[in-house]
Amino acid sequence: MDKKSFIKDTSQVLGSNILIIICEILIGIIIARVLGPEGKGLFISLMVVPVIIITFAVMGMHRTTIFFIGKKDYTLSEIVSAVIQILFITSGLGVLAATTYFFLLPNVNYTTTIIIITLIIIPLRLFIIYVSGIYFGLEKYGFANFLSWSISLFNVMLIFVLVALLKMDIFGAVIAFLISAVFISIIAMVKLIRDVPFSLKINRILIKEMLSLGFVFALSVLVMELLYRIDIVFIEKLSALEEVGYYSLAVNVAEQLWQLPLAVGLVITTRSANEKNQAMMQQRVAQILRISIVLSILAGIAIAGIVPFVIPLVYGISFIPSNSLIVAILPGVFFFVIFRIINSYLSGIGKPKYGIMAILPALFVNILLNLFFIPTYGAMGAAIATNCSYLLATVLLVFVFYKMSKISFYDLFVLKKGDILLMKNKIAAIVRNKKM
Repeated sequence: MDKKSFIKDTSQVLGSNILIIICEILIGIIIARVLGPEGKGLFISLMVVPVIIITFAVMGMHRTTIFFIGKKDYTLSEIVSAVIQILFITSGLGVLAATTYFFLLPNVNYTTTIIIITLIIIPLRLFIIYVSGIYFGLEKYGFANFLSWSISLFNVMLIFVLVALLKMDIFGAVIAFLISAVFISIIAMVKLIRDVPFSLKINRILIKEMLSLGFVFALSVLVMELLYRIDIVFIEKLSALEEVGYYSLAVNVAEQLWQLPLAVGLVITTRSANEKNQAMMQQRVAQILRISIVLSILAGIAIAGIVPFVIPLVYGISFIPSNSLIVAILPGVFFFVIFRIINSYLSGIGKPKYGIMAILPALFVNILLNLFFIPTYGAMGAAIATNCSYLLATVLLVFVFYKMSKISFYDLFVLKKGDILLMKNKIAAIVRNKKM
């Protein structure tokens, strides 16, 4: 595997993720400043379940598409046709699931119009995700990244106009999300039609194979998303709405530690799907893991040091309670950096089941600890539950990778001279490019 190409591809994905982070931070600032803790909590509560549903309704097609394109058992046209057909099925099921949730667990603060807009967004976001999976599978990172950052950029611009300037509150926020999704979906559709000749001819065998693997991927992502977000549901039901606002902000800040493993993980998934020498790929994953651990520790220390000054300045003094929550969540988020990198490799070789096996007991522990701690400690109780469950999932998946690769724990976690040299060379290259 070409290290320079790997670093370049990772840098592109990381750059896209950083832009998305900036946009999400700006969105969070606008909503927090205009709506306050309670309004932010209400908006997060509105979106959290549809986000979980979208995650499952994707049916793992993003990674499944990457895997099938890498295998080359079918033509690109056949794969894209199957992906579009699957989209119709999953969109309908996703909208039905979200509708059922809003009907069975109504909230008097949500109008029918807001719920309908939220439902319309689901198939649009699914289409964008499906198309980005196609372009990532083709290793065309430029357009695949564009689909990710462009919708975030449009969201922040529209939310500024509709929420901050026009004072349309939560209704303005969901309208912004809808307009952005429509616009980027049109761009994605035009690009796909131009690049890949596909039809709606049904290939039942391919669709069955993709759905079978996609279901496992979807289950993997769903249990992970539940692990990430179910604490917000518990806080909403067992504590004050303001606690949701404080906790959601803390989680958003702390999870920025995941940006590097997210970028690296996506490239690992793509490369491992195409790599024939898996032993070499496993060694590469171990090196990435060692470097990511060091960088994540440094980033975590930096986050813990600056949040007491940044949160009141950026979000307002009403969000000061988020400071202690951020510091409390950081250990668990750090452990999950390790999980995400290993899980990306396993997904790339078509074995997401191991991630599920690690997450399920962690999710069970998370639910039990949330029920036990949140009624007494509120959002801080959720932070405790998160740390314990993230640590458990990570330990289990590390053991799986150890048994599979036979790479010692020392080689997995202890930085080596070659790792330091690689980082020095990369930094030197960046400095040289800036001077030119």
